[in-house]
Amino acid sequence: MLTDALTSREQRGVGVVPEHAASWDDCCDMVRQGMRRNERFGVVVVQGVPEQGEAVFARIERALDQDPDLQFVFCLQDEHDMTPEISERHPLGSRCVMLMAPPDRTIRHVVWAMLDGWATSSRLRREVDELRTLAHHPATPNAQQEEDAVTHAEVEAKLRHAALHDPLTGLPNRMFLLSRLRWCMDRLARQPDHRFAVLFIDLDNFKLINDSLGHDTGDRLLISIANRLRSSLRSIDSIVHLHSDTTARLGGDEFVVLLDGIGRAEDAVIVADRLGSVLAEPFVIGSRRVSASASIGIALSSPSYLTGEEMLRDADMAMYRAKQGGKGRHALFDRVLHDEAVARLQMENDLRDGLALDQFRLAFQPILSVDEGGLLGFEALLRWDRPDGVIVGPADFVPIAEEMGLIVPLGAWVMREACRQLAEWRRNLEPARDLVMSVNISRRQIAEPGLLDTVDQALADAGLPGSALHLEITESAVVEDISNSAELLNALKDRGLRLLMDDFGTGLSSLSCLHELPVDVLKIHRSFIMNMDNNRKFAAVVHAILTLAAHLDMKVVAEGVEDESQMAGLIALGADFIQGFHVAKALSAKDAERMIASGGTTWNTDSMGEAA
Repeated sequence: MLTDALTSREQRGVGVVPEHAASWDDCCDMVRQGMRRNERFGVVVVQGVPEQGEAVFARIERALDQDPDLQFVFCLQDEHDMTPEISERHPLGSRCVMLMAPPDRTIRHVVWAMLDGWATSSRLRREVDELRTLAHHPATPNAQQEEDAVTHAEVEAKLRHAALHDPLTGLPNRMFLLSRLRWCMDRLARQPDHRFAVLFIDLDNFKLINDSLGHDTGDRLLISIANRLRSSLRSIDSIVHLHSDTTARLGGDEFVVLLDGIGRAEDAVIVADRLGSVLAEPFVIGSRRVSASASIGIALSSPSYLTGEEMLRDADMAMYRAKQGGKGRHALFDRVLHDEAVARLQMENDLRDGLALDQFRLAFQPILSVDEGGLLGFEALLRWDRPDGVIVGPADFVPIAEEMGLIVPLGAWVMREACRQLAEWRRNLEPARDLVMSVNISRRQIAEPGLLDTVDQALADAGLPGSALHLEITESAVVEDISNSAELLNALKDRGLRLLMDDFGTGLSSLSCLHELPVDVLKIHRSFIMNMDNNRKFAAVVHAILTLAAHLDMKVVAEGVEDESQMAGLIALGADFIQGFHVAKALSAKDAERMIASGGTTWNTDSMGEAA
């Protein structure tokens, strides 16, 4: 029952005609009685339709005689009660939404949207009435002119348009789109050969345009894109048969194209390819030429879809696949993508449970000091011991944790545990008195407030000085906002921490941002080390990095060292620290203690450690 699904506050403005009502007189009576109590209805929900087809609209007119602002939601029990085509072509059809026996929650969302439109309509109507009053005032010389300009029909048209369209671009909004999708799905249920598709369009790097050129330019670009989409869709009838194309702006830089009545599934791909090319052409915004590209996800019609939201979800998912493939592309939703999404959702749930149930632990990979010939310290590496016995490495779950925002509490746990473990070794093992611990910091941790508090608390709880903690960051984590990143890193330096730039040489901005960041150590990515012996160009890059670091008064860690030849070459070139399987694999806390106790001389022991 709808009234059970709505709160008491939401029920205000909603009238429900009981199922199997004797006649439409029940509806008119309900509206009339409500107005007598000064309680108007913005939406009337009709559970079942006593009449069929055009006869319904004659009854609607009777109800509108009581209240001209009424809107209707029909919960159809039979597909023959009223076809969408009749509703579309009838003048009163814009007041009606028809749903095939949907669940209460679907009705609830539709009613919410219609009530919002009704509230807006009522507010604007009051403003118009005030204008009319002023227009009739004797002090107003053009009263008749004002009266002619503000007609009831014009106001109605504007209100209907405002409720169903985006104010910036003039395109239909989500409510209109979902209604159109519902009609398409109802038609598919009646005509199994009917095909339609949803194209979910997301602009690439739109935030960069907004940030660099301003939001006004961004808004004008969105308007230009909307206009280009309209004209492009009208010009491609020869490629696909488009009975009724609806382009909807969902908000921000996202657009949706509904292709209704395509001949083949391949036609949707053709349209996506064409739209991608059209949007890639530069736009002229004022005196500027602005280039934009779009990633497009495609979802094809299927009887398995129960709601328009489900189809939008899958098109959105396909769009993200397109972005991951390099942007400026399109991708088609398929079963594999669905299975991946299900697996991803399961991974997210498992990650939350893992953190709550203490399923994470740290492994420790030794770092060798070349000059002193001994152990400098360890890099803390996160491991996830799943209940099924599988040990998951960070590469398989950290990116997901970052997207979820779970990396912030997870990173705080790593910081506390790494500091706690180092403090324990320093207290209990004489050779560990000067060891340090390296901890990786993600982009999300840098962007979120609270990193300084997390570091301060971890050091204070463990009783460690700041000099005992090294933080490893990647350039991609800081280049998007150099000034704020530099401020944060300088604050960390003031606490005595040393900062390492991880995976140096693999990004795009290493040299341009290096002089702006208070970095102490560069970590050469393992891909350069692994290829030194087989390709002289890699050896030349390693030599260049070492030379650069020497001129900038920085140290260098070479990670991924796996054999004696690599180690000897790096030492000869002047590397300061060595890390990799040739030194030792990542160790458990107990095996790390054995290494520390031995004076840091237990290298490359097959009986200890795991893959990093």
